[in-house]
This record gives sequence, structure tokens and C-alpha cells, in this order.
Amino acid sequence: MTKPVIAYRRLSKERKGGKPPLGLDAQQAAIDAFCSVEGYGVEGAYSEIETGKGFDALERRPELAKALAAAKARGVVLGNAKQAQANADFADDFAETMRPHVALVLNLSLTRIAAYLNGQNIATPLGGRWQSETVRRLLKRLERNAVA
Repeated sequence: MTKPVIAYRRLSKERKGGKPPLGLDAQQAAIDAFCSVEGYGVEGAYSEIETGKGFDALERRPELAKALAAAKARGVVLGNAKQAQANADFADDFAETMRPHVALVLNLSLTRIAAYLNGQNIATPLGGRWQSETVRRLLKRLERNAVA
């Protein structure tokens, strides 16, 4: 008896390092080989050719949304709730440490706030440089935390 699995294939424009993407047929062959060895049977298959970049990537991947919904309908628990909560707690704590810095420059544009934080050598949570989008997310989190 095989265990059911949902297959999702996506063709992106290019891989890191300029390598050509793995085609849908090659992805299906890899899925089939894995299922054969591990005792799985493909219950549903979803494919698309779409970019995955941006904060709204899931919205631009309707087939992925369908694949996730199909898995969830079978009772599959998606994600790790404990890790998600730990990540959210870390992000909230970091945002609160940033509140005094941001309070000084709230009247500036997102780009200017990013420049200010970079000028103060204050790194993002992942150690990178601030961009207007990371500042926007920080401000949104601080606003949410203030209401909570």
C-alpha cells in the first residue's frame, strides 16, 4: 500500500548562479523516483510557471495554493507552530529594541529612515542593511505591538 502525496512542480526563470532551471519533466522524474523508493503514490499534481519572488509570492502561485489546500484537506498539518511563535517573538523583541531609534526619525520617508539606521550602523535582524521595505515591516510590527 502506498502513502498518498501531493506533488508540486514550478518552473522558475533561472536558478542561482545563472544555471538553467530544472524543467518540469525533470522535476516529475525526480518526484516519481522518490515516490517509488519511499513508497509514496502521487494523489494530486500541481504545476506552474511563475516567479516566486516578492512578499506576495503565494498570491502569484495559484497552483501552490491549491496544492497546499489539497494537503490541508487531507489533514496534513502545515508548518511548525512552535517555531513560528518563536520567530514571531524574536521579531517582536527586535522591533521593540528598535523603537527608540525609529521614534527619532518617524517624520522621515521610509528610504530616509533606512539611510539613518544604516548610517548608525544598526543592522537588520539578519545582519543586513536596511531598505525601505524592511523599515515598512518594522513600523508595521511596532504599530501592531502598540495596539496589542
